[in-house]
Amino acid sequence: MKLIELKCPACGAEMKVNPELDRVICIYCGKEMLVDNGKTELIIANGYDYGYEQEMGRLKAQEDFRLEQQRIEEQEKEEAERLLREKQEKELNDLENEKARKKRKWVPWFCGTVIVGAIGLLLMALGGFTNAASIVGLAVVIVAFCTAYFVYGRIFGQKPTDYQADGDYVLFPKGMEPFNVLDFGEALAKLKDAGFNNITCRNLHDVRLGILTQEGKVQNIRVSGKIIYSGGNWYPKYIPIMITYHGK
Repeated sequence: MKLIELKCPACGAEMKVNPELDRVICIYCGKEMLVDNGKTELIIANGYDYGYEQEMGRLKAQEDFRLEQQRIEEQEKEEAERLLREKQEKELNDLENEKARKKRKWVPWFCGTVIVGAIGLLLMALGGFTNAASIVGLAVVIVAFCTAYFVYGRIFGQKPTDYQADGDYVLFPKGMEPFNVLDFGEALAKLKDAGFNNITCRNLHDVRLGILTQEGKVQNIRVSGKIIYSGGNWYPKYIPIMITYHGK
C-alpha cells in the first residue's frame, strides 16, 4: 500500500497517510482532518472550531501579557514607594538624632548657668543684700538667668536652620490648639496652608442616635503615628499626618 506524505495544516508536522482513508488524526497535535483524495491534501475537519481556538488563544495571550505588564508595573510602584518610605524614615531618624545631639551639647551649659546662679544667690545672702558681695551676687544671678534663658531656647526651641534644614520643613501651627474644638475640614485646611502635603482623614463612624453630638469634630491628630497635643514644632512637609474625627 502506497502512503502519501503530507503536512499537517494545524501544526506543520510531516506525516504519511493512507489515501484510502477519509479521516486521519495528527499524532502530534491531535487535530482531526479530512483526506481529499482528489487533491491529495489534508483539510481540518472543523475549520470554524480551529479558527475560534486560534482567536481565543491570541486573545488569551494578549490578556496574559497585559496582566504580566500590570504586575510588573505594580511591583515597580511598590518598590519605588518602599524606597521612598525608607528614605523618609531615614531622614526623620537623622533629624531626631541631630536634634538630640544639639540638645545634649547645650545641657552642660544649662547646668553650669544654674550652678553659677546659685552661687550668685549665695553671695547675695551672705552679703545681707547690702554690701559689695550682694551686688556682685546680683550681677552673677542676672547674667546666669540670661544665659540660662538663651541655652534653654537652644535646647527646646530649635528651628530647622539649627539642624541643616533646606526649606523642606514647616512649622506645625500653634493656632490650632486645642485640636478637639476644630472641625476636621478646618484642621485639614490649616495644615495644608502650613505646607504639609501628606495628610489623611479618618472617620471613626462613632456618631449614633445623638449619643455623640460632636459630629465632624477632631478627636486627635497623629504625626508619623504619634498623637500630638500642641503645635510649634518643625516637621518635614512630607511627614504623614492623620486627622481622626467623629462622624456617622
